[in-house]
Amino acid sequence: MASRVPHMWVLDQVKDCNIDWIEQPVVAEDITALAEVRRQTTIPVMIDEGVYGDREIRETIVKQAADKLNIKLMKCGGIYPATRLVAQAEMAGMQCQVGSMVESAIASAAGAHLCAAKKAIISNELVGPLMFSRDVAVMPFEEKVIKLTERPGLGLEVDEQVVAELAQMSTVIS
Repeated sequence: MASRVPHMWVLDQVKDCNIDWIEQPVVAEDITALAEVRRQTTIPVMIDEGVYGDREIRETIVKQAADKLNIKLMKCGGIYPATRLVAQAEMAGMQCQVGSMVESAIASAAGAHLCAAKKAIISNELVGPLMFSRDVAVMPFEEKVIKLTERPGLGLEVDEQVVAELAQMSTVIS
């Protein structure tokens, strides 16, 4: 009989609750334990904090440790590294989500554009701008939906006055 991962009893208690997935149920660095959790539950498993870049996603894929991947642009290094993670996850048959930490509208808009560009990204949790009392730009939320615009770049208008007020230091480069 395979050994049980500690606290698997929690997953046993909620297995009939129609949970879409469980996210990072073990410490981030222990991809082996995550693989063991995945083998012992029918609930899809999402890795989040355990993936920073290529090395961790490869280990996750080799160990078949997760069904889904939560990508945070600020954690993996931006849009380009995130697209590499999406490509690897997609080749392994994993679905993706783009998440956010406490990020401004600018960083969250970058995540929203990535979501729009990649079919393997099935969901997002880009709520960073909702955590700010003041932000340097307005995230185009309409209720719970992000509405991307046709404007150039990330489609946001940066409020230079707010930037100046919030900046600790600044310099002009000419």
